[in-house]
Amino acid sequence: MKLIPGKKQGTSDCSLQKLYSVMRITVLLLMLTFYCTSAHVSYSQKTELSLDLQDVTLQDVLDAIKMQSEYSFWYRNEDLELEKRVNAQFHEQHIHTVLDNLLSDQELAYTINDKHIIIYKKASAPPGSFSSTTRQKDHRSGNRRKK
Repeated sequence: MKLIPGKKQGTSDCSLQKLYSVMRITVLLLMLTFYCTSAHVSYSQKTELSLDLQDVTLQDVLDAIKMQSEYSFWYRNEDLELEKRVNAQFHEQHIHTVLDNLLSDQELAYTINDKHIIIYKKASAPPGSFSSTTRQKDHRSGNRRKK
C-alpha cells in the first residue's frame, strides 16, 4: 500500500463531500432561522406622541395626531362624537396609549393597519374584517356564495 502525502488513510473523498454538504445546509438553516426570528418593529411601535391640549374637540386631537405623525384616520362620522370636549396630555406616549385613553368612554375600538387607524364601534367588526367574510367557499359543492 502506497501512502500519499496530505491524505489520511481510510477517508474517502465521498465522505468529505457529504460532510461539506451537511455543513453548508446547517449554515444555511441557521442563517434562515436568524433571519426569520429577527423582530420587525412597526411604525406604531416606534412612534411616540406628545400632546398638551386642554378642552379641545376630539376632532382637534385627531388633527394634532395627524400633524405629528404619518397616520391617517378612517371612521364614520356617526360613530364618533367629534365635537366632544377632551383633554389630551401625553408625553412621548405610543399611539396605542393615546387612543386607548381618548376612546375609552365612547364604546369605540380601533385597528392600526400600517399608517392607517380605523375607528369603529365595539359592537361592530372592524371594516377590514368584512373583506375576509363576505365571500366564502362552500366546501361541499365547490361553489362560491355571498353572505
